Amino acid sequence: MTNRYSCTLCTGTFDQLPSAAKPVCAHAGSMVPVPVFEGAPTGCFDRARFNGSAFARQNFVSSLGRGRFDCRYDQNAGVLDVVVKLDLGAGDVPLAEQQALAAKLKNRVPAYWNGKWTFRCTRPGWTDLPPVTTRFAVEIVPAGQSHFTLALSRPKEDPAKVQKGRPIYLRECRGFLSLKQVITGNPQAKDQLDLLDFHLDDFAHVLAAQIITTHERRRLQTAQESMWNVFHLPLSVRRDNQDTTISVPVSALFLGFDGEITSFLADKLTDFSKIVARRMPGTRAVPIVISPPGNKIVANRENWDAQARRVVEFLQKLPDGNAIVLGAPIPEAVALTIRIDEELEQGDLNDLQYNVAVHEFGHMLGLPDEYEDPLDSPNARPDDRAKATVKAEYIKLCQLAGLAAPNFPSHTSSMMSDGMSVLPFHAVSVWDALCKMTQPYLAPQHWEIRPV
Repeated sequence: MTNRYSCTLCTGTFDQLPSAAKPVCAHAGSMVPVPVFEGAPTGCFDRARFNGSAFARQNFVSSLGRGRFDCRYDQNAGVLDVVVKLDLGAGDVPLAEQQALAAKLKNRVPAYWNGKWTFRCTRPGWTDLPPVTTRFAVEIVPAGQSHFTLALSRPKEDPAKVQKGRPIYLRECRGFLSLKQVITGNPQAKDQLDLLDFHLDDFAHVLAAQIITTHERRRLQTAQESMWNVFHLPLSVRRDNQDTTISVPVSALFLGFDGEITSFLADKLTDFSKIVARRMPGTRAVPIVISPPGNKIVANRENWDAQARRVVEFLQKLPDGNAIVLGAPIPEAVALTIRIDEELEQGDLNDLQYNVAVHEFGHMLGLPDEYEDPLDSPNARPDDRAKATVKAEYIKLCQLAGLAAPNFPSHTSSMMSDGMSVLPFHAVSVWDALCKMTQPYLAPQHWEIRPV
């Protein structure tokens, strides 16, 4: 009978007779007793052996339990190739047209997903490994060789659902990847992606820009409320070519009569500016408006206009200072005020270029929708319970990768919400594949996700 040991540095395993001294690894790590499983001991997992190894997985399903892809890591070139294989299924679009549309999907996926992050090795002595770049590809293959089935169809639009002379797509499910993998508990079950109309193409999303901007404005107002007392004042605005009055939340910024910004106020403004700067990539900057008071009782007491300009200039020098503007006096205000502009989202924002199929590709990697917050309750639909399971595992995987998960629900510029921005937390299922391929040599904490 032999005893088995594992090196704490290289994780290699070694066998030794009970009467002999503990084995020694070339890495000089501590030898820890481990159970003897089937199979021979691995020996030292050294760098030379790592450099000469092949790392690949077929039909990989991450710990999210959803999504499937093939992957191959070239440790010498620093490249991780991820391939999703589709068959064309049984949609109601002619086969020749399906093939032409599928070619667009093969083009658009790498255009949006490639080059958004790198994986860096942080293990001491191994940091010279090339940063790992992920390359995504979609292949059209026969049905028996695919990860997913793609079904294309062209239903008629509802003429009543039109804005700016074009159909409204938002929150109408123009594409959906089934959840059979999770519902059946079989990771190798084949799910089907149903895409309606021409949604392998980019298109002008009529409402997305407005919804994302509203979400950003509310994020800043929540931060404002956490830092200052908020009260509401009437503000005259023009909407739909008519003058109207709305109630806006504002916070008073009390400055000394000498017009100088106190250190306390400077610290508050700096902290607020840091929160503003956390705006998600691809999101329009919602203006932060500094306004002098319009109350005639105090109008002549101090030089409020100059003080307002001083606050604007102070904020403009901080992170995201380009979002700071000087507003008109607010008639009922009695002090300098700060508010979050509520007019940007009411304007004629440029349509967001959106691609349903590229969003659905994120589901093929296993990622959940961020605009939903599904709950796993006894009365929930099977699909919602499955989504809740994926969401819970996704949050765990983000934590393991050292990343903050997105909020659920949230309407943001994120690829898995209402926008087209691919972000570091979208890398976690691919990061999971890299960790599992290299786990004999490297632990998950040795792989760091870094945005490009």
